[in-house]
Amino acid sequence: MDLEEGVPNSDEDLFGPPPEPEPSRRFLWVRAGSEWFGLPVESAREVAPGKPIAFLPSAPRPVAGLIQIHGTLLPVIDLRLLRGPGQEQPLAAAAMIVLEKETARIALQVDEVSEVGEIAVNSLKEPGPASDPWRASCVKQVCEWNGRPRAILSVEALFDQPKGP
Repeated sequence: MDLEEGVPNSDEDLFGPPPEPEPSRRFLWVRAGSEWFGLPVESAREVAPGKPIAFLPSAPRPVAGLIQIHGTLLPVIDLRLLRGPGQEQPLAAAAMIVLEKETARIALQVDEVSEVGEIAVNSLKEPGPASDPWRASCVKQVCEWNGRPRAILSVEALFDQPKGP
């Protein structure tokens, strides 16, 4: 502030320093069946069009099979299994989300890819109790985005799932 004139020179002189922005995280919103999930954008390497999956009858839950993307075979995780037991209707995958953790990759089968959204860290909540242990291990937080509930997936837990017979 210019003390000789007594007039503030800037908004900061008048109102003080601006508040620190709230910490936030960015998520890629995807849908499997009727449920929406958030994936941390830093883990999503690619969104690929849905392709036929090589079914593996002896693969452990939640592996749906294998898919080839850019010449590499990737295990496909079926997100509809996160919706709970009895969700056996076929998932007509519109897209595959390729996730990367260090040098490993997996593909997530989803019905829809919506957008990237930014969520304030303080709006992320602990999920309620899950009846399915796989869901309990993979859904680490919940929030609302555009008035809809979203389950935030733990990429680490998805990679820790069994990948073969």
